[in-house]
Amino acid sequence: MILEIDSPTVVFENTAGTAKIFHHPLERTYEIALIGKVDQKDYQEAFLTYLELSEAQGYQIALFNNSQLQEDTMQSRAWFIANYLPKSMGRIRSIHYRAAVVSPINRFQRMITEMVAKGARALGKPMTVEFFDSTSEALQWLASEPN
Repeated sequence: MILEIDSPTVVFENTAGTAKIFHHPLERTYEIALIGKVDQKDYQEAFLTYLELSEAQGYQIALFNNSQLQEDTMQSRAWFIANYLPKSMGRIRSIHYRAAVVSPINRFQRMITEMVAKGARALGKPMTVEFFDSTSEALQWLASEPN
């Protein structure tokens, strides 16, 4: 089945240019893209903005694009698992949380991203996290299953 993919609109870009959020209205999701070396402040700002936008639209699926991520901090990843995920799962009203991750090109970051996903699954809420090589593949998967 071929699904129509929309042209995303940039709705947020941080000052450093290390994080962008795109709106994909047809797929009913936002895409957060981390770019280059992302410090903890920018990381947190981007994810909290992403959560506010998703909650305001009632979106229940997530698209994390780490394809251009070169480096993030261990503190950022710990904050993501310990603070962001519990907060987002409490505020996004979904019985089963689904997230698509566009894997980093950087092999080290790819391994770290997969470890973070394992940590997220350990939180105990029903969750499916799938990894993809492209945004279009990720969007196709998100759109192929009901929310």
